[in-house]
Amino acid sequence: MQEKKPTKQLWPDFKNFLIIVRKHSDIPVSIQADKSRFMTICAYFKYKDFTKENFISLIAEKKQRGNVGSTLNKFVTMGKNIDEFLGTEVAKGFSFFPVINKPKNEFLSPKQIVDLANIKIKYGKCRGYLNKRNKAYVMLLGLTGCRAGEALSLTKNDLIANPSQVIFRDTKSNENREVPISDDLYKLLINITRKNKEFVFTSF
Repeated sequence: MQEKKPTKQLWPDFKNFLIIVRKHSDIPVSIQADKSRFMTICAYFKYKDFTKENFISLIAEKKQRGNVGSTLNKFVTMGKNIDEFLGTEVAKGFSFFPVINKPKNEFLSPKQIVDLANIKIKYGKCRGYLNKRNKAYVMLLGLTGCRAGEALSLTKNDLIANPSQVIFRDTKSNENREVPISDDLYKLLINITRKNKEFVFTSF
């Protein structure tokens, strides 16, 4: 009997489960966040058994890397959702980490991100390229939550197709981080790459 475990191939059905059964938001930014956590869990269990002990190890590793309680809780919740989807009990009984309340920050809505990305600036030269570059930059920051340094360090080799994703290498943990992105964002990034340049975001 084949072991029940989360795999990348299950994402389309699992996404529908989250939206229809668990009533998760279907806006692109929320779907992307769910997909990122799901793919992280899939990658961790690619060569491991999907067991309670290994799930504890996953959460412990993330805690050791400095992830705060709210982030850890999102992975615990994702584990519980995977359990319900697969009919397993790997995250059963997991309690949530205490969360330290910080002053509430203001965040841009998905519409505000798109509106900001679509602003056209009347540059004197190369306005077409520069506006496309700025749009790709704003969309990458807004949809992945990456830091400015991570975005500006992207090279052509960090853009992966089928499925679309980016690899951030200049991270706080000094470890590479693979993040799924939409096909539309992938096309934006590919379209601004220059033949004679290594980095994705360049100036003229």
